[in-house]
Amino acid sequence: MINEIHLVNFKSFRKISIKLSNLNILTGINGTGKSTIIQSVLMVIQSGSPDFVECNGELIELGDYSDIQHENAQDDSLLVEITGFGEKSSWGFNENIGVSPSVDQLPAIKIDQSMLNFLKSNSVYISAERWGPRPNVPLNSYNSNPYWLGKHGEFTVQFLHRLSQGGFKDTNDSLISKLPDGDPRNYDDSVGPLILSNIIAWMGEISPNVKINASVIKDAMIGYSSFSFGNGKQHKATNVGFGISYSLSIVTALVAAKKGSIVIIENPEAHIHPSGQSRLGQLIALTAKAGVQVLIETHSEHVINGSRIMIRKDLVPSDELNVMYVDRLDGQDESMIRCIKANKMGQLSEWPDGFFDQQAKDMKTLMTGV
Repeated sequence: MINEIHLVNFKSFRKISIKLSNLNILTGINGTGKSTIIQSVLMVIQSGSPDFVECNGELIELGDYSDIQHENAQDDSLLVEITGFGEKSSWGFNENIGVSPSVDQLPAIKIDQSMLNFLKSNSVYISAERWGPRPNVPLNSYNSNPYWLGKHGEFTVQFLHRLSQGGFKDTNDSLISKLPDGDPRNYDDSVGPLILSNIIAWMGEISPNVKINASVIKDAMIGYSSFSFGNGKQHKATNVGFGISYSLSIVTALVAAKKGSIVIIENPEAHIHPSGQSRLGQLIALTAKAGVQVLIETHSEHVINGSRIMIRKDLVPSDELNVMYVDRLDGQDESMIRCIKANKMGQLSEWPDGFFDQQAKDMKTLMTGV
């Protein structure tokens, strides 16, 4: 997995080292730098050359050097360094080398090719800008990663259809259709080990009794989905609310992810009722316990509390949870991170100002009028 991300003069961070576990949750006020941490990894995933990383590509578009260097940097340096598998890979510029402001590639400084290959072939990224209900969606014809659902979740229907047809082959030519024995993501004994059955069962926590039908028309290179809710009648995706379409790619990515892979998700809570957000948090924690490295950006206390519940129930080790509260203090031009840990009771080590304390503030105003 990725053990550490080190950034120097990269966007809102002057210099910071971010240690990661299997279960990583980024949160904080808008505009403080949460997405920056994710973007530093996505730059690597979207780049095809070992000689540099692309600032602009399939996954993210950051602009050029003048856009991404810290606004008050004291020199020309800019560094992105990722440590994983016992090796480091880094890209960027040393100080005082006269970088052109229009440069939109960061040259390689030190590269571990095996780590780069792993990141590109074993990562799944679902952005905050997911596709809502649509009459049809495209099929994946370019990405060789069989678990890739598209940054917008647009290939989820195709993925589910392959599971419904008996599964698919991974890069090692192994048939993928079932969860491994003892996998903590297995919904319960009655569901069985099939990945598709568990995806549907977990979706039932967001929309009770939902059933999913995924179909493809290969000649037209499109897929489409329909949903039923207990009475058997099929409803087109466009006649069903945003919450189901928005969450389907999230649940699919989490349930299907193989051990050792990396899943990066932005705002999994979008368009979902608080009870469903909590259950998503529980699934996220169980996915991490299954050996998948999860990196989540969220504004939902329910997602975090769902993960804490798994710790309280002794289903996930407390040291797995790594909550990173990203903040930018008044009068300061750089972002900082507070790492919040949990004990075996699921209690958090600290509760800094601005960290999901709005309900308490609002209740005080309602009670006192001040």
